[in-house]
Amino acid sequence: MNVSGPHTPLISEAPVKSPTTVVGLMDDVLLPPGSTKTDWEVELGVVVGRRATYLRDEGKAAECIAGYVISNDVSERHYKLERGGQWVKGKSLETFNPSGLASSRRTRWEARRASECTAA
Repeated sequence: MNVSGPHTPLISEAPVKSPTTVVGLMDDVLLPPGSTKTDWEVELGVVVGRRATYLRDEGKAAECIAGYVISNDVSERHYKLERGGQWVKGKSLETFNPSGLASSRRTRWEARRASECTAA
């Protein structure tokens, strides 16, 4: 019998971070056995302050943002690219998302951005 696989991936192809990846900014990043291509990049993280399901427009989505945080996005590229092509394997390892210093409230962020735009 010849059975084809599912039409959608078994694990999301989008870069996914598990909640267990989040640690403090100064905490150690634990490298898993066999790590050979560990890499990192800085990201701006969005702190979602309340449930946001099936929102109708971007304005409704913006209302759910509680703040922003600096995030160190760590990846093990060997796991991600050479072990079946599933990104979640290399991005969701424990401690692979040191984050901090603190989240800014959305209203403060917008006020700061607005003052920088009008100051010129």
